[in-house]
Amino acid sequence: MPQGECAKKKVTEPPKEEPKQEVKEEVKTFKWKMSDVNTGTTLTDQACVYFATKVKEKTNGRITIDVFANGVIGSESETIDQVDAGTLEMSFATAMGIGPLVPEFSVLDGAFLIKDIDHHGRVVNSDAAKELFLA
Repeated sequence: MPQGECAKKKVTEPPKEEPKQEVKEEVKTFKWKMSDVNTGTTLTDQACVYFATKVKEKTNGRITIDVFANGVIGSESETIDQVDAGTLEMSFATAMGIGPLVPEFSVLDGAFLIKDIDHHGRVVNSDAAKELFLA
């Protein structure tokens, strides 16, 4: 290149980078309803509230569950029907309530079948119960 040729060439600047825009990913949240036909002071209601608390905790608040006690959403059979229809997310139900839909569950509702809380734990955690729950 002849002397002075460099001075004649245009120096081009590198293209300016556009400021990066932070893309925020939208976090989907869910608000579910859970029915319990028992009063708000029973162990079943306390279990429902505990369950709702744990779900919220484990999902970092993405899923919240409002527990409705005292049958305010409907009777046990009505709320089971609502869950089946997809209009209610959850219902605390007994074997007697589920029996009409899954007859095998009726065996758990037999009078004097369960002797005490320890026996109950052994029954519901048995291989036979696990097979029943998967039916």
